[in-house]
Amino acid sequence: MELSLDAEGRIDLDRFERTVRGGLDLVTFPHVSSHRGIVQPAGQVTSVCHRLGVPTIVDVTQSAGCIDLRDVHATAFFGTSRKWLRGPRGVGFVAIAGDSPLTESGRLETHESSDAARVGFARALVELEEEGIHNVSARIAWMASRVRRTLQTLAGCAVLEPLDEPSGIVTFRCEGMGASDVRTKLLAQGILVSAIPVERAPLEPGFRPLVRVAAHAYSNDSDLERLVDALRSIEKSPVL
Repeated sequence: MELSLDAEGRIDLDRFERTVRGGLDLVTFPHVSSHRGIVQPAGQVTSVCHRLGVPTIVDVTQSAGCIDLRDVHATAFFGTSRKWLRGPRGVGFVAIAGDSPLTESGRLETHESSDAARVGFARALVELEEEGIHNVSARIAWMASRVRRTLQTLAGCAVLEPLDEPSGIVTFRCEGMGASDVRTKLLAQGILVSAIPVERAPLEPGFRPLVRVAAHAYSNDSDLERLVDALRSIEKSPVL
């Protein structure tokens, strides 16, 4: 069963509680999807489920290391070392509450693994703990807001999240240019963004390809200026 969403793409909390009361055995959802930087009200959702005795599994691939998760009381979380945790590729994790009925998670383990990647993942977690997730998430949210507000001023550029959305994912479309074309032209200038195709969001009605850029804790105004200058040069390209 799909969860009802509001106009911004967030879980509709009023409908959600009615749905859970109607009889659900498990609720699972992404805290932040990979195709758009909308943050789901995971703390409230998991609180409803906990109160009603329904287990929850939350995908934190796009939020762990970017958004403070301490108010999200899920039965289990899963994610990856890379992306916002800034660890190596090849390592994933499942974190399960101590009183969870999900006791068979060991079956997800493989007999072989990269010890170096796991050490790198552990080191990334240590550095995040030393820096403080509150400081990191505040920096990312501030930088992402600057990116959105700046892009919104460019002619023909439409930002697709609320300007102060507290995630590091920024998505936008450029009038008259396909997402793949924008990515290719920016990459030619040494700027890496992602072109998100419709296949990334098959259940979202009316979804159209978009461009995604990530504002990290180490991003700065110089990075933003390069992106803006590159987009302006693309707009002036005679082949468009």
